Amino acid sequence: MNFLTLFEEKFGKDYIRAGNSEITYNCPFCLQKRGKSDDDHKLWCNTDSGKWHCFKCDAKGRLSKLLPESTDGIYGEIAGIFQDRYSTVSEDDDSLFYLPNIHVTPGILAYEYCQSRGITDSDIEFYDIRLGTDRLFGRIVIPNVVYTDSRCWTDMYSARTYIGQEPKYLNPEYCHKTNSVFNLHNQTVRGDLIVVEGVITAIAAGRNAVAVYGCHPSEIQLQQILLKRPKSIICCLDGDSAGKEPNRKMAEVFAKNSDVKVYLVEMPEKEDAASMGREKYLDYISKNKVLYSQSVYTEIELLLKGK
Repeated sequence: MNFLTLFEEKFGKDYIRAGNSEITYNCPFCLQKRGKSDDDHKLWCNTDSGKWHCFKCDAKGRLSKLLPESTDGIYGEIAGIFQDRYSTVSEDDDSLFYLPNIHVTPGILAYEYCQSRGITDSDIEFYDIRLGTDRLFGRIVIPNVVYTDSRCWTDMYSARTYIGQEPKYLNPEYCHKTNSVFNLHNQTVRGDLIVVEGVITAIAAGRNAVAVYGCHPSEIQLQQILLKRPKSIICCLDGDSAGKEPNRKMAEVFAKNSDVKVYLVEMPEKEDAASMGREKYLDYISKNKVLYSQSVYTEIELLLKGK
């Protein structure tokens, strides 16, 4: 399969031929990734393999043609939304990932699912929530940082099923999800941050919530959060056994490496912002947050709050 047409679809027709199977573009990612535009065609694309790589900002990926999933049963109902708009998508390498271009709108199952999880119309617009295609069929796709004027590339996404598929969540294949913090790019310096596990919880918690894509945040993620120089951080990972200890360790790292006020909240098991609703969740945090310190008094106060 020759990928020339697909590269033209994704990057345009303003390219230079550099060989039988290679074309080059001015990289559309350089301005956002390194703060300076590319003007000498450093985005190299291979029309045989579908791979692409910028030798300036290191953005890279590959394209592959995937078939849509079965259109039987519930899939048939969803497929009607897409009609002939299935297109080749970017299968993932380890830098930037292609986004489906169909947005969540009222009157479809994905919209009903969002409403049931406390995700409002303004949230759908603010977080640019989309409908998954191909491998992500039957899922809402929630991107992190969206790149280029065409708004079709992201550094990370989380795709949540709304029709009962397993697993519930999919991330880009081959991604390093512990290199990204969801919604951190929307935070202001010296703001108040709430740190949670998943993107649905972060959206339901409010615009100042960020997610670390799981219960074990990496050093890179914690450093990225501290680089925002927040005024305060509320550590609020899930209340199950998997999240409690990492939550305390995260608070300890923040407290050791900055002068920021760090608060610890132990959530009830199986409860989060999406299940509780934003108002109840924020009220719970306000009443149960404990200023973190490495002392027995923090432990005692957490125990008292637990009562």
